[in-house]
Amino acid sequence: MVTRHHVDGGGVSDLVFAFCHALGFAFVPRIPDLDGRCLYGFGPAKQYGILQNVMGDRVDADLIRAYRDDILRLMTSLRTRTVSASLMLKRLSGTTRQSGLAQALRQMGRIERTIFTLDWINDEQLRKTTTAELNKGESRNSHVRAVNLHRLGRFRDRSQENLSIRASALDLVVTAIIHRNAIYTGRVVYALCYAGHFVPEHLLSSLSPLSWEHVPLGGQTRC
Repeated sequence: MVTRHHVDGGGVSDLVFAFCHALGFAFVPRIPDLDGRCLYGFGPAKQYGILQNVMGDRVDADLIRAYRDDILRLMTSLRTRTVSASLMLKRLSGTTRQSGLAQALRQMGRIERTIFTLDWINDEQLRKTTTAELNKGESRNSHVRAVNLHRLGRFRDRSQENLSIRASALDLVVTAIIHRNAIYTGRVVYALCYAGHFVPEHLLSSLSPLSWEHVPLGGQTRC
């Protein structure tokens, strides 16, 4: 099964699309709007009928073929963790336009970006699923920010050890709240079913253990 990586679409680049495709990930960014987005093909824009006004430059397939071996070596290095993907993305993004490898990867990325954009337009379920997944991530981030009240939510310790300890403690508290919510939510659902109440599947799938409003984060006892 292909692993999907959901992100917001703000900083998405052709290189990221190329890296994810070559490494076997399904890159699924949310597209907030389609204005100004180009599609890319292997032929002149006029070949694509009603889409010709949104077609960008032609994809240079020959350039991709020319750097095929270099791309394979790079992806092998990433898979074996010889180099990190973040470092290579930073270096390739900062290279000049004359870098053949970077340009070949961008051409690959344009192909994947175009395929995904067309899927995004045609597949309503893809848009809903992506939005739902990103909302889950944002809910957890909000949860972490709410728990992290000490020192106004800032880690001021300079030592790596203290930073690591505080980050681990924060993660432990957040996980404990999520665990508690999951247990008690299950008990409530079980009690409803035991009492003869039908709980629809679509309601169960929308439940989330990420809420924290009922937890006294400041130490106050709530009735």
